[in-house]
Amino acid sequence: MALTFGCGILSPLFLHDTITLILTPLTFSLTLSLGLTTIPDIVAVAGATNIGSVATLSSNPQNILIGSFSQIPYLEFLRILAPIAFTGQRWYKGSVKMWGYDLRNQLVANIASNQAREYIVFTNGKKLLVETAWRWGWERVLNYATTE
Repeated sequence: MALTFGCGILSPLFLHDTITLILTPLTFSLTLSLGLTTIPDIVAVAGATNIGSVATLSSNPQNILIGSFSQIPYLEFLRILAPIAFTGQRWYKGSVKMWGYDLRNQLVANIASNQAREYIVFTNGKKLLVETAWRWGWERVLNYATTE
């Protein structure tokens, strides 16, 4: 949850694209080295930086355009939208926490590609082509991923 909080704090201070580009590879490497599933943390970075960027005029390109055309003062924009960004971060933190415990995220270790084919790597070491997983459906993929 520190990741979500950190992204939410940094995003209004810097352009959210910059924070996303810096933290995504760092998060990916860290979660893989710890043996964790990368998906919830990567989604946390993407969501938290986007929600945090609502707070200031300088944090995303859309806000920069709004500020230039509307002439809203920086601190006035911050005063109005910071509470919205804070509320969004709290909601998002809870949803990422809940989503991260989803069974699918506990089974999938990575999504990889090899010669233009994408495949799922499960935590038990098994691999399955993404297109095969789509054809099979969740129940059959779950059975494949949980049996030895």
